[in-house]
Amino acid sequence: MNKYLFSLTLASGLLCVSVVALAQDAAPGESYFKQNCATCHTIGKGKLVGPDLANILQRRPEEWVLKFVKSSQTVIKSGDKYADSLFQAFNQMIMPDQPTATGEVVKNIIAYINISGKNPGPTAKAPATTSPQTDQQTGKASGSFFTTTNVILFSAIFIMLLVIVFLARVNKSLVEQIRDYYSSNKSFF
Repeated sequence: MNKYLFSLTLASGLLCVSVVALAQDAAPGESYFKQNCATCHTIGKGKLVGPDLANILQRRPEEWVLKFVKSSQTVIKSGDKYADSLFQAFNQMIMPDQPTATGEVVKNIIAYINISGKNPGPTAKAPATTSPQTDQQTGKASGSFFTTTNVILFSAIFIMLLVIVFLARVNKSLVEQIRDYYSSNKSFF
């Protein structure tokens, strides 16, 4: 019985650590976003000077976001149709280059956006363009399955399943003990 309890505790601890690690990635992203991005972008509140960034990874792959944040004009001048359509849709407002935004910093910003965008309000519509991230039959963006919300949800489901298995084993053990007690003709008093 103790080995099952130990396994349950270990698995729950590992899941909690992974969820906490995801949340910690968002903390540095939050400060950078508020200092450098929030004047032009919102998360789930519609467009401001630039587009709303809620669900950004459902519209563009992470590599594209990394390049665009580093130097939006480089991406636009490379002939990227989506980047050009954003540039046109937002009155050719140039997004300042972010040379201090390393790949890790941008990933932390994306983690913050994912956590903050859990309950987005009305979002700005991005200009319609075709991209490799779009399902050709439905026209819907195909985002990553491993979003923060999905990780937390599946972690909670996994923990609940472990608790159910643990309780089933405890129940079985108690039933066996009760049967043994009654078969031994002992009295409660």
